[in-house]
Amino acid sequence: MIIFVLVISVVLAALIVRSVIKYADTHTWVTIQVSAETTSPKETSVSNEREYMKGDTISFADVKLRITDIHTDGTATFCVKKGKLYDDDGKTVEKDTIYLGLKVWYDLDNGEVSLKATDNRYQ
Repeated sequence: MIIFVLVISVVLAALIVRSVIKYADTHTWVTIQVSAETTSPKETSVSNEREYMKGDTISFADVKLRITDIHTDGTATFCVKKGKLYDDDGKTVEKDTIYLGLKVWYDLDNGEVSLKATDNRYQ
């Protein structure tokens, strides 16, 4: 009988945790400021700021980033879906994390981009 109660308790706890995670995935936003400058084939500049949810895509120049995770503290993780980003050492960035209030610079094949999480919202 005690084992049955323990099994039921574990199953209920797992269901509750799963529900909370699913709710957070669909009710957490992060505002990201994107500023990109490219030099070829012609010089262009893009700057915008908008809210993103998990699964949304950030597009600039020839690059597409997918938001893979957002935490309630405003931290957002992304992965590169198209194009290439490079860090300060020239290494290719496959995925990275943006922290609330911290601007991060990346090099592109033909320019540079900065990403900054400026706000977050959880409902």
